[in-house]
Amino acid sequence: MQTLVYDSSFAGWLTAVFEVYEYKFEDVHIVPLDQRQDSLFGETHLVATCEQKAQRVWQGLRQRVSDRATTQLYRAFLSELKGMENTLLQYVQYAFSRKVSMEYD
Repeated sequence: MQTLVYDSSFAGWLTAVFEVYEYKFEDVHIVPLDQRQDSLFGETHLVATCEQKAQRVWQGLRQRVSDRATTQLYRAFLSELKGMENTLLQYVQYAFSRKVSMEYD
């Protein structure tokens, strides 16, 4: 398992999502820096927040889902619920896997 550690910012999380695709990570777990726990069996990848990468992910999402959906995603991120990063990653991966808007799935 690949653990991606980001700085707890929304741009940092979006950068982590970008790097999942950039480095073709398959089995990933995204965690904020303050919740990092090194693993004996997995690898850790430190994500450096990059506004350009974050903007590419955000713009790609805005093309695939409604403004309401992106607002809900942002609010879910702000909830700071444990593990929310990975649930939102699954949502984004599903959105990017669709050829058309997923709003009505």
